[in-house]
Amino acid sequence: MQKDGFYRDNNGKIQTPLIMVKRDSIEKNRSLGNKMDANNPIHFGVFQKKYSQKNIYDRFSTLNYRSAVKEYYGVIIPDYVNLVYTCVIFTEYVEQMNKIIESVNFASDSYWGDPERFKFRAAIDNYTTTTELVDGGDRTVKTSFQIKIAGYIVSDTINTSVGNPNKFFSKAAVSFKLETAGNIEVLNAAVRSPLNQAPARFYDTTLPGGLGMTGDQIGYIGMQSTALADSVTSTTATFNSKTIPTPPTGFPALDEGDFQVYINGVLIPVANRTTTQSGANILVTFINLGYNVEAADQVILIGKFS
Repeated sequence: MQKDGFYRDNNGKIQTPLIMVKRDSIEKNRSLGNKMDANNPIHFGVFQKKYSQKNIYDRFSTLNYRSAVKEYYGVIIPDYVNLVYTCVIFTEYVEQMNKIIESVNFASDSYWGDPERFKFRAAIDNYTTTTELVDGGDRTVKTSFQIKIAGYIVSDTINTSVGNPNKFFSKAAVSFKLETAGNIEVLNAAVRSPLNQAPARFYDTTLPGGLGMTGDQIGYIGMQSTALADSVTSTTATFNSKTIPTPPTGFPALDEGDFQVYINGVLIPVANRTTTQSGANILVTFINLGYNVEAADQVILIGKFS
């Protein structure tokens, strides 16, 4: 082929039909992300799928402190390259060539490769066809075109071990909220320890026998409410006609840790929010979330309020 432009057998006859492919160039595509350092490569990127069949969002899980199973994908990070191949097709007749070009053109602008491994997007822009007649030789139809492929290179060790993205799940968990009434002196006094001079003790009440808690204390300990925000802005969520109670005597003041705030089922850390009483409403202000909350988002507040 390199000598006279055709491929011949031992008797000198031109071999048709024939398809020949030659790689022309490889160019690194730096517009896409690559591994940062070849000496310390990062072959995988781990991505979380927000909701799936095993991680379905529902309000029951939110209200019961259940941490659902999360679905993760370990995706290979390759070296992205642009490749150019030259393809030459030989046939005896134009009719034969038309059938081949029709099939190749139909497959253009799609992904070529092994379905069980990797596939690459291939594009063909134009075809050049010539009919050649050689004195005392054979008649041939020749078509040449370039195949431009957006591909990626994965090292052999990774390529042989990974055919599809790795998928794995986190473990589900149910958190049980712990609540204590009073400080350490109150608790020690309640179990009749030597520290019995606490300012407020549950058995120093007007109940028969001097034991137990008052109705206000019992109601305060059992108070646990859940509410959906009535209005949401990019930085706040308002819960109309909701009131944060004043703790009874002997109970510690409420702080941010006594409330839980969820945005679309995701728990917001204490450092990224404040919960305050604003007139007749409760106002939750978001701090440095890294993203803006939208009006259509679902914000849920859980804690002691009425």
